[in-house]
Amino acid sequence: MNQQLTFAPADDGLWEQYDRLATRAYGHPVGDITHLREHADLQVAVRGGRVVAGGLGLLVDQFFGGAPVPSACLGDGCVAPEERGDRLATDMATERLRPLIERGAVISAIVTSSTGYARRLGWEAPTGVLAWTVATDDLKRSFTSGDFQVEHGPADEAEALQRDLARQWNGPVCRPPGGPGGSRPKATSPPTVSPGPATPPPACSASPPNATNATA
Repeated sequence: MNQQLTFAPADDGLWEQYDRLATRAYGHPVGDITHLREHADLQVAVRGGRVVAGGLGLLVDQFFGGAPVPSACLGDGCVAPEERGDRLATDMATERLRPLIERGAVISAIVTSSTGYARRLGWEAPTGVLAWTVATDDLKRSFTSGDFQVEHGPADEAEALQRDLARQWNGPVCRPPGGPGGSRPKATSPPTVSPGPATPPPACSASPPNATNATA
């Protein structure tokens, strides 16, 4: 602990170190660290050549009043167990936000299970996020008439509908491809239900925002 702590953007080697650290800290692999690698900014804290903290940051659109607003979205952050208790998470949040603010972010959102910690750092409006996974075969059993088509993977119509519905809420995050809620590779994409060619579209309802904590 006597060695100097430095903060840095992650190169390939530091990214791999952080992936291992996150697995140790969370107790399981964190898929976003792989899925979002092409899109996310990863800032890490290094002590003695070893990554001891870090987290992902994304510059995304977050909808307010029907318009997209540049937002710094933080997620998948952690601190090595042996480094906790010295406010490193607070310093790490500042370092993670800095490059996203420089790129134009004017608000921020953080995805975390520690809403008390997020409030102490200045975030407000904690919002629970719920997700369901439904297998394609199960959907096919639910939509048995010939009026609907069930396909594996996202459809252009569904993505357009999601974006249109997002404009009706304050807070939804427009996620990049590759992560949960975004467009994934076809092999892991969620199924899409779409009306058949001669059928008018069914009624739809919006979903809650995908940001756990947000502040203007």
